[in-house]
Amino acid sequence: MDIAGAAYDFKVALEGIPTTQEMGCAFATYLADLGVTAHAMGELANPHQPKSVIAPIFSTCWPPEWAERWTAKNYICADPVVFGALGGVHAFYWHEVRPMQRGLGARIMDEGAEFGLRDGFCIPIHRPGTLPAAVSLAGERLEFSPMEKQLLELCAIQVFDKLEKLMRPVPPAPARRLSDREREVLHWIAAGKSTPAIADILTLSEHTVRGYVKSAMRKLNVTTHAQAVAIGIRLGELLP
Repeated sequence: MDIAGAAYDFKVALEGIPTTQEMGCAFATYLADLGVTAHAMGELANPHQPKSVIAPIFSTCWPPEWAERWTAKNYICADPVVFGALGGVHAFYWHEVRPMQRGLGARIMDEGAEFGLRDGFCIPIHRPGTLPAAVSLAGERLEFSPMEKQLLELCAIQVFDKLEKLMRPVPPAPARRLSDREREVLHWIAAGKSTPAIADILTLSEHTVRGYVKSAMRKLNVTTHAQAVAIGIRLGELLP
């Protein structure tokens, strides 16, 4: 399977998808080739608040009975994956947090496994001025290469961003804030290039490339490369 090619084709197709339902179906089809059998994405209510309110779920293809149980029992208040997404900015596997669970947290993960959600990969999304969010992917046992993880994160954030645009009015984008070189570096990150490769392409030192990346992330007020690319695209700084 051409991993990068499939991700590129999906991102191109994404721009022409007009409805949230079609978006979810297209994303599920793309994920199926990577062994992902179910996914959900949405904003996360804060489980630290005593009366958490379930935040909007933009897209889900969880087994219906499990989705109903998870919502009815307000599992968002104890789900270890939710806590992991709220507490960190880097994507993680479910099996990385499972050994630390006891009580209700462990039971939630065990109950999910009964519905075929035995392992998963969660992509936290933290952006200024909005609720934290996450894209959670599930399957029997998920293991991705570094490139697969990077491309998955980019695609997932773009899907979330497009769903949000379809469901909510988006204010006009502010004036451009990145320099030409910062945009150029982010373009190559979006293409899956490593720091050494970008340095070779642009005839720069790796230190200089990292400096442009840090500067772009600071201007976009994000914490990861994938978020910088997704927000850069949303603001018109980069082409999708």
